[in-house]
Amino acid sequence: MSKKVFAPGNRWLVAYLAFLSAFAPLSTDMYLPALPHMTQALQTTDALSSLSISCFLLLFGASMLFWGPLSDKYGRKPVLYTGA
Repeated sequence: MSKKVFAPGNRWLVAYLAFLSAFAPLSTDMYLPALPHMTQALQTTDALSSLSISCFLLLFGASMLFWGPLSDKYGRKPVLYTGA
């Protein structure tokens, strides 16, 4: 008999994968409305505040280039456990 993908022991893994896939959109949706307030609170310019979101998106995209080949080579589970 084959192992069920959504067996009770794997439900936490499904929740973890859902959190990982929602991380980038959720973080930008929370971050963008706060940019004007952050600019005032940190007493900086609009350009430097906007640079922070640009750096986040650049590094998030670059991390895909790093973790993607590792997950192809070793499988998704070991890579997810390493990044946790």
